[in-house]
Amino acid sequence: MNELDFVQEFALFYPLHVIMTLFGVPESDEPRMMALTQEFFGTADPDAQRADVEPLTPEAAAQQRAAAIKDFYAYFDVLVEDRRTTPREDLATLIASARTESGEYYANTFAYGWFIAIATAGHDTTSSTMAGTIEQLALHPDQLAVVQADMSLVPDLVNEGLRWSSPVKHFTRQATQDYTLRGREIRAGDRFMLLYQSANRDTDVFNDPDTFRLQRKPNKHIAFGYGPHMCIGQHLAKLELRVLFEELLPRIRSIAITGDRKVVQTNFVGGLRNLPVRLELA
Repeated sequence: MNELDFVQEFALFYPLHVIMTLFGVPESDEPRMMALTQEFFGTADPDAQRADVEPLTPEAAAQQRAAAIKDFYAYFDVLVEDRRTTPREDLATLIASARTESGEYYANTFAYGWFIAIATAGHDTTSSTMAGTIEQLALHPDQLAVVQADMSLVPDLVNEGLRWSSPVKHFTRQATQDYTLRGREIRAGDRFMLLYQSANRDTDVFNDPDTFRLQRKPNKHIAFGYGPHMCIGQHLAKLELRVLFEELLPRIRSIAITGDRKVVQTNFVGGLRNLPVRLELA
């Protein structure tokens, strides 16, 4: 038997290490990247509040995000200069070395934008999906048994885990032209909110959407968004989840939830903050 907080002691670190290894960030700096990511996404969560931001004020969320971005910029400014002078075989070098058509480096802020996107969304969303899927397998041992008996179902498990967890909660978009949607007039310039959790439980698209079902087909979830803004890292995220479940599930007999779960307080990106479990090893 092994008892652990699956989120805090496992899920957070595997995708973080993968993306930072590809990035070229030293392993010793991974805790710093984790802390900044949680501060960046957790502006409404008391557990992720920065010490230098007064909590529970109208300005706190904006202050915290601005402070986290400032710290990211300071870290990546050093990384950009290092990779331009001593390039390596990593993603940081590719981004830092990108040039315009005239042969000039892009402005550092261009590189910072890519660095922050990769350093935050590149792992937090994957760990949220991983933990949410494990929770559902614990609650549905029959489905755990099904996938353990046929590991070719792991990609289906990953897709249903993504639909169920929907780690990205919303994005806002602006209409570029007039459009009528189910009798509702949308005008060019209107701003609207895309609610991914709601879409992934749309009864017009999914049969019995409030039930976790790993063999759900078709499974047209939009956990990665849709269209030109679809997540650039979706294939890596699916690969990480597939490999993790292929390696982990054959090694366990059962998963039992042993305490109260806790959810990150966020309206943007996040999932479970804590999930105490007992894993019976095979």
